[in-house]
Amino acid sequence: ELAGHCFAQSKSLKIEKLSPSAVARFVQESLSTALRLPISNRSAFQYTQGAYDVIESTQFPHKIFTTKIGELGVKVALRRQSGELAFKFWDALVRGRVDSTSPEHVRLRQLIAAEVRKDCERGALSWNIGHKYVDDLVRGSQERRST
Repeated sequence: ELAGHCFAQSKSLKIEKLSPSAVARFVQESLSTALRLPISNRSAFQYTQGAYDVIESTQFPHKIFTTKIGELGVKVALRRQSGELAFKFWDALVRGRVDSTSPEHVRLRQLIAAEVRKDCERGALSWNIGHKYVDDLVRGSQERRST
C-alpha cells in the first residue's frame, strides 16, 4: 500500500522513473519512520511491510539497498514482533554481505530465530517454514533463500 502510493505519486508528478538512490532513500525513511512510531501504532507495521515490498518489487538489484537498511528493517520488524519479516529483511539485504561470524551478526541471527519461533508458537507462521528459517539463521547460511 505504501509502496504503491509512493509510486503513484511519482507518476502523478510526471516522474517517469525513480532513481535507485531515491528508492533506497524511500525505503530507509519508511523504516526510520516506523521505528519512531509507538509499538501499538498499526501504521508502523504498514511502513515496515511497505518498505520490504518495495525492496522485493523494484527492478533494481538488491545491492542498491545497503546492509544498514537491511539491519534497520530487521530491527523494526523485531520491535513489531514479526520474526518472519525480520528474516526476510535479513535474507534480502544482510545475508552473504556481512561477516556472519562477527558477534554482532551472530546475535542478530539469534534474535531473529527467537522471534521466528514465537511467530510459529502464535500461529503467525507455519512450523515448516519457521524451521527452515531458523535452520538458515543458526547455520549462518550465506546463500539467499527465495521467499
